[in-house]
Amino acid sequence: NVGINKMSGVIRRTRNALTFDNVAITTEESALRVNGTVTNIEGQKAVVDLKASSDKLALNELARLFPRLRGYNVQPAFDIVAKGPADQMSVNLSMRDARLGDIKADMTVDAVAPVLTTRGTARVDRLDIRTLVPNGSPQLASNISGDARFDLTLPENSRPIRGSYAVDVDRVRFAG
Repeated sequence: NVGINKMSGVIRRTRNALTFDNVAITTEESALRVNGTVTNIEGQKAVVDLKASSDKLALNELARLFPRLRGYNVQPAFDIVAKGPADQMSVNLSMRDARLGDIKADMTVDAVAPVLTTRGTARVDRLDIRTLVPNGSPQLASNISGDARFDLTLPENSRPIRGSYAVDVDRVRFAG
């Protein structure tokens, strides 16, 4: 169960589109704002033009709805803009969390199953790897700052993440 304390705005479903008009949802621990459209939802390839933001999105709260999020005890604030067809969507992300660190990324995402891919660049500041592992061990405590370029295929079935990446690290600290 997730309690919704407040919800405003309009979500409109037409024959072939979803429109989010100043949608704001506040729960017991989180807040989310969404504006934009997803068109061609009945077609082969959806086209996205969305902006979403949150001052705090508690993943432990969302884990009640999406069990795979259990153990990720972060509450990031974020701004995200996604535009384009779902198989070559441009995504701009800015995320910050006291435990996780700060991440800024510009990427192109293929979000059409069965194979999901992402490629682009990212800047991380104070990244703590421990927060990326459910119930992360203190042995994974880290503080990493730097830039990355990546071209990755996300896990599917029992296959692990695969692809290429290059990292230019300004600072690394592991295990404390």
